[in-house]
Amino acid sequence: MADRPIQNCQVRFQFKCPKQWDSLRETAEPGVRLCGQCHKQVYLCQSTQEAAEHARAGHCVAVPAGLVPPAEPGILLHGRELDPDVIRLVPLEVCRRHGLIPVSRSGSSLVVAMSDPSNLNAIDDVKFLTGYDVDARLASPRDIQESLERAELETSDYVEMGVMVCEEPPEPDLFEGPVGKLIRRVLLDAHQKQEARIQVELIDSGMVIRYGLEGSQRDTMWVPFQLRLEVMRQLRHASRGIVDPEGQLHILMRGQRIDYQVRFNPTALGEEAVLQPVSR
Repeated sequence: MADRPIQNCQVRFQFKCPKQWDSLRETAEPGVRLCGQCHKQVYLCQSTQEAAEHARAGHCVAVPAGLVPPAEPGILLHGRELDPDVIRLVPLEVCRRHGLIPVSRSGSSLVVAMSDPSNLNAIDDVKFLTGYDVDARLASPRDIQESLERAELETSDYVEMGVMVCEEPPEPDLFEGPVGKLIRRVLLDAHQKQEARIQVELIDSGMVIRYGLEGSQRDTMWVPFQLRLEVMRQLRHASRGIVDPEGQLHILMRGQRIDYQVRFNPTALGEEAVLQPVSR
């Protein structure tokens, strides 16, 4: 307990401050001291859970040496052969925004090279988009940028989430961010399976997406409850059903335009939606 390195590490403890807890200035609050060099408060934590809470809040933390996990090994990208199937798991837009690139997968784990492996928002985005547990590895920003440029060339026939480029100018993307990618994934999956209906239904624990007509429905995906408003907002915006209970959704899927009739229904838990493909 005497050796308490100070860290602001986003839970993973990648950065170690050279100062020690005992050298910091005491404050009126027990367990909180002031760093004279960066003039930040440092919080003494006795558990990884407590450290995680402070780190997510952007606080500097001091922990007993025994709580500090070993740093994840780095990964060398220069000259490494890229796996197109793995690259396609994460949209290149997300890779560029967060400074990362997926490298390999094994079972339920996806190895991701990151310029900042402590970026929890990036890790959460990748986990949400892919469904894999993320094994974040440190890599240099230059290597990641070069790998992304190679990936863009090697997967040039691929446009994020299965949308193919047509010769005419592409229409603006109707969906945004990870939630938008999720909606695109559902629409593409339903189209490939020739589903007659998609129902976005609220339950107590979240939102469930079901395929099929009444009496033969089957659950396809569960969505966290806190994302329900964003899912419905994007569906309304894309279908132009901002006020009306019904709207039309037009989207390009693998070079083919797909039309959906979208109906919004109020329920006791909130708003739900039903999407049905429209023959052209």
